[in-house]
Amino acid sequence: MEKPKRIFISHSSLDRDFVEREIISLLRRHGIDTWYSTDDIKTASQWQDSIDEGLRLCDWFLVVMTPNSLDSDYVKDEVALWMTEKEKRNNFVPVLASECEWMKLNYRMRLLQHVDFRERLLDAQARLLKTWGVELSTSASPTTSRDTPTRHPKPQESTETAEVVIRICCPVCGKAYFVPESKMGKRARCRRCGHRFTLAMAIGDDEGSVANTSETRSVPIPSDIVTISIGMQLKLIQAGEFMMGSPAWESGACDEEKPQHLVRITRPYYLGIHTVTQSEYEQVIGRNPSQITGDHQQPVECVSWYDAVSFCNRLSDKEGLQLYYKIDGKAVSINGGSGYRLPTEAEWEYACRAGTTTKWSCGDSERSLEEFAWFSKNSGGQMHVVGTLRPNEFGIYDMHSNVWEWCWDWFQGYKADELTDPSGPVSGETRVMRGGSFGSSAFVCRAAYRLWNGPGHCSNVLGFRISRSCP
Repeated sequence: MEKPKRIFISHSSLDRDFVEREIISLLRRHGIDTWYSTDDIKTASQWQDSIDEGLRLCDWFLVVMTPNSLDSDYVKDEVALWMTEKEKRNNFVPVLASECEWMKLNYRMRLLQHVDFRERLLDAQARLLKTWGVELSTSASPTTSRDTPTRHPKPQESTETAEVVIRICCPVCGKAYFVPESKMGKRARCRRCGHRFTLAMAIGDDEGSVANTSETRSVPIPSDIVTISIGMQLKLIQAGEFMMGSPAWESGACDEEKPQHLVRITRPYYLGIHTVTQSEYEQVIGRNPSQITGDHQQPVECVSWYDAVSFCNRLSDKEGLQLYYKIDGKAVSINGGSGYRLPTEAEWEYACRAGTTTKWSCGDSERSLEEFAWFSKNSGGQMHVVGTLRPNEFGIYDMHSNVWEWCWDWFQGYKADELTDPSGPVSGETRVMRGGSFGSSAFVCRAAYRLWNGPGHCSNVLGFRISRSCP
């Protein structure tokens, strides 16, 4: 079967993160063109005309099925319009992203084979591509396409746009969302607890009512994902709080992971979607120190902590940003500029957990970890290209394993104190390393596991990812 000319992607806007992370990037890096509302509709006034034009131009239709899409009038209308075209009716792929009664959307869908993305990610990706006779390639990074040019947004476009939004909190767990005013009255599902409720400002009587939790304001909204000049992508991590470390009752947990304590992250920040690759490092530093070579999309390794902070400053200079670090030989201090930096240990664990309280961000089952991490059980004793497995709920790849990652902090034991934006002690002898590597056991790859070494230490299982404070 020939590749489709273009695929229309139908989805709920509330599922945008999943669609971009799991569907759009997969199709585009395999040379398959897509019509996607975020890319192809520029203004609200163009909406209906653009949808009609997109349906006319595309020869295939893919709908992402979730409870949100079942509640979306846009999705219902798009499916109904496509099904009226007899010659294209069978060029239709339902993608099941979460549990829902998806066949109720249209009676003709019961005749179609769906692709279940609740299964193992690589199996689901391969099955989707097989629809068009395309073989899954695991050698390419999912964050960059080798078939289409990388799109680098202009700096002023990539940081913020002004829009009226409503702050809505889930009535069950209290998680806050900033929602466009146009979405008021729609049904939504909380990403943290799964509760379904109506996006509403007023106090009401039904289960979706939200009491004293809404706030209207005009705010600058930072871009969710930023792509910089070397092709690296960073994901916006929202502020929040979490329990850092391991609970006292967790069997086998190490002493340095205790006591578990509350940490508040009060400022949003950007974090690399994946660890710095050999290609990215070489673009900035001009050399590749890695021992394990063969694919430049593998993590850079054999870098010391000093190498990592130097890379941050060199990249900041390349991007025209104020240097975050003052480096004088082995003395490194914080300037507090707008440039790139290493994440603090607290920022690292907060992003790794991605709202979970389990051993790994995917749960407490070692079996499920194989979908998210390259560790001793499934790595074959080899490092792998970044981003080839499933990301966590924040959209960050490989935080459990592949390579250890340097953090900013000097190492010290935990105390029971509640902490706000901690950055570790002011001095020490060893710096923190997190995440585990392709040779580590599942136990070592837990979100709470800590390791430390001298800042001059290098290893072929040790790399880093970068961060940046939100402007």
